Amino acid sequence: MPIIRVLLIAAWFLLAMISLAHADPITAAITTIATTIGQLGVAAKLVLGIALEVGGSLLSRALAKKRDTPQSGIKTDVASGGNNSLAFIVGTYATAGSHEYVGSWGSAGKTPNAYLTQVRSLSDLPIAGVGNRIWINSEACTIDYSDTSYGTQGFPVNEFKTNGNDNHLWVKPLTGNQIAADPFLLSKFGTDPDRPWLNDMIGRGVAMAIFTAQYDRELFTSTPSPIFEVQGIPLYDPRKDSTVGGSGSHRWGQPGTYEFSDNNVVIIYNIMRGIYYAGTLIYGPAVPAARLPLSNWFAAMNECDRLINLDGGGTERQFRAGYEIETSNKQPVDIIDDILLGCNGRMAEIGGVYKIHVGAPALPVYFFTDDDIIVTDGQSLDPFPGYENTYNGASASYPEPETGWQMKDAPQYSDASFLAADGGEIRLASLEFNATPFPVQVQRLMRSVTNDNRNFRRHQINLPPEAWLYEPLDTFSWSSDRNGYVSKQFLNTGMDDLDNANQSVALLETDPTDYDWSPTFQLPWTVGPLTPKFPPSQPMYGWQVGPATINDSNGVPWRPSMFVSCAPDQTDVSNVWVQVRLAATGDIVFDSDSTRYGSPYSWVLNANFKGNTDYEARGRFVPFSGRATEWSAWLPVTTPNVLVTDLLVDLAHVKNDILNRFKELQAEIDDTRPLIEQLLVNTQSDSVIFDAAQRTLTATVGENKASFDEQIAVVADDISAAVAQTTEISAELADRFAEGLIKFAAAADQTGVNARFSIFLRAGVGDAYIESGMFLEIYTVSGVQKSRFSVLADQFSVLNPDNLGQSFLPVVVEGGVLKAQFANIGTVTAGLINGGPGAKMVIDITNGSITVSD
Repeated sequence: MPIIRVLLIAAWFLLAMISLAHADPITAAITTIATTIGQLGVAAKLVLGIALEVGGSLLSRALAKKRDTPQSGIKTDVASGGNNSLAFIVGTYATAGSHEYVGSWGSAGKTPNAYLTQVRSLSDLPIAGVGNRIWINSEACTIDYSDTSYGTQGFPVNEFKTNGNDNHLWVKPLTGNQIAADPFLLSKFGTDPDRPWLNDMIGRGVAMAIFTAQYDRELFTSTPSPIFEVQGIPLYDPRKDSTVGGSGSHRWGQPGTYEFSDNNVVIIYNIMRGIYYAGTLIYGPAVPAARLPLSNWFAAMNECDRLINLDGGGTERQFRAGYEIETSNKQPVDIIDDILLGCNGRMAEIGGVYKIHVGAPALPVYFFTDDDIIVTDGQSLDPFPGYENTYNGASASYPEPETGWQMKDAPQYSDASFLAADGGEIRLASLEFNATPFPVQVQRLMRSVTNDNRNFRRHQINLPPEAWLYEPLDTFSWSSDRNGYVSKQFLNTGMDDLDNANQSVALLETDPTDYDWSPTFQLPWTVGPLTPKFPPSQPMYGWQVGPATINDSNGVPWRPSMFVSCAPDQTDVSNVWVQVRLAATGDIVFDSDSTRYGSPYSWVLNANFKGNTDYEARGRFVPFSGRATEWSAWLPVTTPNVLVTDLLVDLAHVKNDILNRFKELQAEIDDTRPLIEQLLVNTQSDSVIFDAAQRTLTATVGENKASFDEQIAVVADDISAAVAQTTEISAELADRFAEGLIKFAAAADQTGVNARFSIFLRAGVGDAYIESGMFLEIYTVSGVQKSRFSVLADQFSVLNPDNLGQSFLPVVVEGGVLKAQFANIGTVTAGLINGGPGAKMVIDITNGSITVSD
């Protein structure tokens, strides 16, 4: 007989005969067996672990598991360095992953290196995918997989959007099936002088996540640390393989046919068969398929998928699991045991064949009475466990997804009848379900294991040879007058063939009703909100707009504009951002965030607006801290008709404006030559070419004086060119004077062009004089070519081409009002000519009628 079989039989007999009085010798014997088998490899350890666990209650196994392998939930601390254990995820689970790379790049506004990109490996084997929920610094967020506008940079995280759609965090998952280096990492770090991301950095078979954060001191008070919810490695489900009795395209050894599964038994089956990558065994004992009978395993898989009703409606599958397996830290038997605890599961090895059972006990397959027991052989009964192993309730912790996958306490479960039987003393078993991140499933497990623990009776008896047909994990039904049993059910936890063909069996009391569940049993549990809570966006308070003008130095309006104002006494506000758009088209014509916030909290916009035009304006606070603010509503405003209205109402305003402009021109002429000469001295550049000429004539007799002055200047360099010519004449006789000024100027540079022609005349006696002039200009404003023409005069004459000595005055200015006076108006194209009050005739051209009144 093989040594493993011998050791298992010995271990079984030791367990079958266990009692409180012989606890220490038994423990020593089991330790000796474990030490021996520890030298036989992974498969032998798996066999021993399963053999020793079959006979215990579910609760005792859970307690033993907690003592032997303490666990603290998922891995929330990111690993770094190049010597980490190979790890992969099965089922639905979460991980912080391991650091692989970090680097900064790009600019945002005036902030250099504004983007921080981190690369983390999530699983050392390909996974099915990364969920749309991610935990950033322990706060739940969602990845918007529908937004593909950022290309290779990844998908935005909804909770880190500000001002509508200004994104600050992106995630790009790689499932481990990539065959080339990531293009985003190559584009940002491929030429990094210190840590380049090279073309051979593919990460074949490694699931990774690339996440990028844009600097924002309000959103990120520290480096973002994510936890990713992962759908683990695709698994082979024999129920979906039509070649082995299932239905579907799954094929063992062809990973491309596998699918994601969080079914406990499917996960265990794959571990038993072995986890492979590219044909190489990565983890597991690699048990042949023949030793895992599919009729048994199919039934267990289906039991896991059985739907359970929930309080409040809906259903969920009875048993699900998730786990991150670190291959160097835990043997397969430890992982399997954790997953079995999450489905009320047991496994048994029977002559090299592995059977599994989950959930409530199956229907009995063997019925016997006291008469069937071989009374000539020894029997034993252990009716009560020790006091320290008796519990009337349970507390449990589990990884709760809604708390960032931290270990959370489930609502305590206690049975009133058990508590009364124990004299009112509360005895709660403290459990951990590390592979069960599902809160209602944990409640069902707590109830079932507590109830199962109250099935105290254990028997060791011998049955006739016919019992040889049955196996461990089968359910027996025993009717016993001696023990008072009526079809009482027992779990066959172990059996052995005796030399006389009788069967020695170890029986553990069980009750199918222990596993009954009703939605009314579900206890409420609470999870605090863990979504990011940023300061709310600050609205624009007190926003107002209205028409305004920009005035000259004399306070005379000369350009249409508008005023904006907002509420005072707002904290953490540095500027006001103003936008103006045309009401008719919606085109933005003004956009500036440079308005400094301060008293009197009202500003006239210095911009080129068209008079008598409908606009809309909105505003937004710009804070010092960079926190979120909101735009105001668009408010309507019509600019004043400055050019037309002021010309008709008060022509003096226009006169002063033109006069001041001509004075400025004279100052420009006087300053042109020294400014250009100084520019030439300062630059000391060979690329600047400058030339100038001046001619002056003067005649003076006493107080009488006549003068002529002409100046020409040209300058050019590699980015601009300018030329100016001015001619000034004057004649003075005592207190009588006459003056004239003519200027031509042209300039061109990278911002635009400017061409000017100016004439200015003045003549008078003493302080009484008359002025007249004309100004013509073509110029560039914000990339748009414009022109303007201004005239300073109170009469506008038209010469008779047949007699140049004769002129007409079609337009005059009287009393500040522009009036038309025509001797012959020629043809009038209009619908109606009406002389106004007192007129004797009305001519209706449209209808062809003339009305004459007395």
